[in-house]
Amino acid sequence: MSITLSSLEKIAAVLRKQRGPAVRTVLRLEDTFRVREPIEDAGGFSSELYESSSRLLVARRVRQEKALPAVGLDSTSRKLETAPADVVIGSVASFCARAGIGYEWPSLGGPSPPLPPHPAYSLLPNGELEEIDDPVISTRNPAGEKYDVNYSADAAEEELRSSLESWMMSSLAFKGCAVLLDGPLYHLPRALLESSVPEKIRRSFLALLSKRLRALEALEAQGVPVVGVVKRVEKSSILRSTPGLEQWVGEKEGDLSAIARAFLSAEKEPGRVYATPKVIVSSAAEGAPSKLIQYVVMPPGKYQQDSSLARIYRLEFTSRTLKILEEMKSDPLSVLVGDSLLLGSQEPVSIRASDRRAAEIAEALMRGLSSAIEGGTVLAYWSVREVEVGWRRGGER
Repeated sequence: MSITLSSLEKIAAVLRKQRGPAVRTVLRLEDTFRVREPIEDAGGFSSELYESSSRLLVARRVRQEKALPAVGLDSTSRKLETAPADVVIGSVASFCARAGIGYEWPSLGGPSPPLPPHPAYSLLPNGELEEIDDPVISTRNPAGEKYDVNYSADAAEEELRSSLESWMMSSLAFKGCAVLLDGPLYHLPRALLESSVPEKIRRSFLALLSKRLRALEALEAQGVPVVGVVKRVEKSSILRSTPGLEQWVGEKEGDLSAIARAFLSAEKEPGRVYATPKVIVSSAAEGAPSKLIQYVVMPPGKYQQDSSLARIYRLEFTSRTLKILEEMKSDPLSVLVGDSLLLGSQEPVSIRASDRRAAEIAEALMRGLSSAIEGGTVLAYWSVREVEVGWRRGGER
């Protein structure tokens, strides 16, 4: 039996022993704070133009020779709420579409990263629970503090995903490639700014940030550029807050609205993508370095004129990554295009493949755990529904 499934069986054995009357429904302290919203959306940042432009969106030519091969990286998680404890299951995968290589963890048959095992399960007790000593099972948050009944399972999910991504980044050594992260370069939640947020939550976020920055620095030290690809930009307001862009962004207008409006009025050129000027974003959070961002609009195919089919992304990268790419005669935009449009897709293919593989692993493990504890303990209502959906999906594949 693999170490992953062996650890899963240990959790199941503990849960089967400790039947409980019901699952907790308490409102946790963290649930009363909006601590997980990004700082960029809360206004805790400053921004300035890195490069000037006469327009908000500039057409850029798609060039094959500048398209560096990309390694996509993504993580996912599932949770199972039972009477004795809540169990969070995390998974992470990396894949390079053009090279056909990658890693996954926990491994269900694919290559594992050449690193010591990282926790893939977080165990949040609802009361007294038997101790489990296992390298794949965590009972503490990133700051080293034990989970208890007041700890949010949603918080543990986000922490496990971020931690797994940083750990996977530490194993990537694909020379001549770039790393595309699904999401921000690093997370800067509101919790790092607001004094009303409990200190233990702040410590957890700071530990995650420190781990991510070390992983970024290690990759860049090897000459590997790292670019975050943010797909959900509905709430972002970075452009509106950047001096020099006021003439293109309305007073109450968000980034997505301003970019969509500019793209609708632009004269479309087949074989082009559209990008904003690069902007330097500096966070007010202690210890958070500045980063560069750039929005990219990917139009639909040559014969699809409907502008609503365009995809909008925000790229995030450090000045060091930009320098590495420029030395390779490339740039972040070309990396994104090389893993999407040049492969016949409007989204990064390597990220999509990594996302799908990570989701398959997490769902398989959740189904395995639910089967192992069947009849042995009480499941929360929403966990029952999620397990049923998971089994239905598994049967359709």
